Amino acid sequence: MLSVIFDVSVSTIKDEMHACIPIFEETYSRLIHWPSLDEWQDLQGGWGKLPFAVGAIDGTSTEIYRPITEPQEQYYSGHRQYHCIHTQVVTSNEGRICYVECGFLGHQNDAQKYMLMRNIGQQLPFPDELFLLGDKIYQNRHPVLTAYTRQQIIRKPRNMQRKCK
Repeated sequence: MLSVIFDVSVSTIKDEMHACIPIFEETYSRLIHWPSLDEWQDLQGGWGKLPFAVGAIDGTSTEIYRPITEPQEQYYSGHRQYHCIHTQVVTSNEGRICYVECGFLGHQNDAQKYMLMRNIGQQLPFPDELFLLGDKIYQNRHPVLTAYTRQQIIRKPRNMQRKCK
């Protein structure tokens, strides 16, 4: 679209966009901060009914034109029915962005992208007793806590079902 607007080639736009990435990183990196273990601890209790949840993780997709030079099927999301790249974002329970990782291929889901990210809890320090909320596509294992699915609740014994809802 930019190539049409400015009457330049797509490869020129691609080159200019790649040149902007370091500028964006320098400008916005000050706004994105991975909290220390103590800072994560201080966030505890921010969500009253979920006192051990100190943040959330989710992915988003950005539609792109079909790649011409690269294997296009890797960028195609059958779920969304378009070519895209994905971004994973971790936020604190105060709404601050703590971590962003982008450039994941379109055919990957959130759980697959999560496995490719820097390891939360090791490379990105995170307390053992606290959690990040994630949707049901993520694996329910530390540090990500997901909601029970309807099928998981149905399989629970009757007396446990009320506690899960």
